[in-house]
Amino acid sequence: MKFRSILANTPALVGHWQAGLRALAREHSARVDCRPTTRLRGSVSLDPILAASRPGAPSWDYAIGWESRSGSECVCFAEVHPANNEHVRAIIQKKRSVLTWIGQDAPALLQLAVKAETALNQPAFHWLATDSGVAIRKGSRQSRMLQEAGIAGPKRRLVLP
Repeated sequence: MKFRSILANTPALVGHWQAGLRALAREHSARVDCRPTTRLRGSVSLDPILAASRPGAPSWDYAIGWESRSGSECVCFAEVHPANNEHVRAIIQKKRSVLTWIGQDAPALLQLAVKAETALNQPAFHWLATDSGVAIRKGSRQSRMLQEAGIAGPKRRLVLP
């Protein structure tokens, strides 16, 4: 199934699709690279959707759809957040929370994410660092926790393959 079709057929997501990276805040969209941009299939800001359906629950920032270089429709999820050891557990909790919501309210989106993870051999969840930079060392306990939780990053940029 295609990213935009999934959004159009998922009641909680109807009307939230934006072309390209328009659902992302300007300073956040500058952190995502997809060349050529014609491969982008759209984006959704998840925060307002999740706040309405799950008040007080941790949420994730964005879902981004694109076509991989092999021609497969893919989706990933991006969270822009300060990237230091203090925030690792919160990021993991955010992912768990949004996965629960996706599993209940948008299972087709989850299927597309799993398909993309398998095809691209990389996690569908990405932690993008704010301007404060990345203060988590590769190989550290916190880095391993993120890897075990299936979260890529933290990193400064997300390059969509």
